[in-house]
Amino acid sequence: MRENLHPHASQKRLGALIIGAAVVIFSIIFLVIEAPAQKRKAFRIVKTSIPVGYKASIAASDEIIVFGTGFNTGIEYIRPGDKTSRKIPNGDTYSSKFFAVAGTKIIMARPSDFTIAVFDTATGNLKEIPESTLRLRSIGGSMHMGGSIQSSGNYAVVITDTSGDDNSALKVIDISGDDPKVIRFEGSGPDNNSRLIFRQAAIDSKSGLVAGGGGDYAIWLFDYKNPSKAPASIDLKPYKGLGRAQMRFDGGKILFHTNESYARAGIIDAVTGKITELSRASYGLALRNGTYIYFASRDSKDSHSIVGRAAVGKAGGQPRFATGQRPVGRSKNNGLIGFGASAAVTPDGRIFIGGMEDIGRTERFQTYRAGRYSLYPDRSTNPRFLMATDLVASSKLLAFKVGTNNKTTLGYAQL
Repeated sequence: MRENLHPHASQKRLGALIIGAAVVIFSIIFLVIEAPAQKRKAFRIVKTSIPVGYKASIAASDEIIVFGTGFNTGIEYIRPGDKTSRKIPNGDTYSSKFFAVAGTKIIMARPSDFTIAVFDTATGNLKEIPESTLRLRSIGGSMHMGGSIQSSGNYAVVITDTSGDDNSALKVIDISGDDPKVIRFEGSGPDNNSRLIFRQAAIDSKSGLVAGGGGDYAIWLFDYKNPSKAPASIDLKPYKGLGRAQMRFDGGKILFHTNESYARAGIIDAVTGKITELSRASYGLALRNGTYIYFASRDSKDSHSIVGRAAVGKAGGQPRFATGQRPVGRSKNNGLIGFGASAAVTPDGRIFIGGMEDIGRTERFQTYRAGRYSLYPDRSTNPRFLMATDLVASSKLLAFKVGTNNKTTLGYAQL
């Protein structure tokens, strides 16, 4: 706070009273913006000096945080409290964008031969899946866009190559044991022209289902516990099919973007097939235990710089949109309250938002509770509120990128 004190001694007492009143007023304003509305365990954000690739992916379980280091390759990880990163055997050969985490295990892709390996950080064991068993069709380039590996519980799903004799276009990797096991879906390959159909996939360990979708205007649902069962399909023709943003699958619900000229968000009930249409949307999607968040694009007022207006709701219902255009600090150039580009939802319903990839001034870390968005203080920036991108969360850990522009390092919090 800037102080303008008069030099004369006769006005010192008056000046002190004015300053005291200003401090009280500032504190009230600060609490409106900053104070968490939720009565939950407080968390402390840790900003490390550990480099993270600004276009690389991040993933978090309750035990570890995994992140990419290079533009195309390089993976490392930490456990909470680490001051430096931990290495993975031949970690510089695995994709920095295409990986997933489950418990203490990291599922990784090697661009040189399109194969998968599983590294157990608890034991140090690295298990490679032979190319003859699983070969990826491609290796995705963004944690927010469709086509990357997705995990849930002790399982992960990938889109696989069907150019040879293998006709399983989707494969599930079961990492619950010491050695990874691969689950195939016979007939999901060339017979269905799957190289066009499946542009992205998602998995939900709660329902035991895998969702695959893309070019045929449908989402296909496979039961990975009964892989010989014929898949069900959900018609997306009215929406021009599945959009480019990575769909999120949890608790039998799918949050997705349509492939219309102006994409909309929607929620699919995988059991009933019911589709709940939401508003026009852009940027990232997050869903956990029935709570969803996306970023609206209904009109020009929903966008500001490189961030959008948050929309939060419960599966089956319409969202609550962030209201107004309240600036961060004194200028909209520093961002807007309730605007972001990526989000994370914890199993108990806590919501965090931030930006995407490299970090700009408008990409502010915020928490959400009961219609209220709160900033997080950071003395290293002006105004003094944390900037962060690419948020991910588990029950116990929240992870993201901090820094400025493309000079990004790892940030996290224990929840």
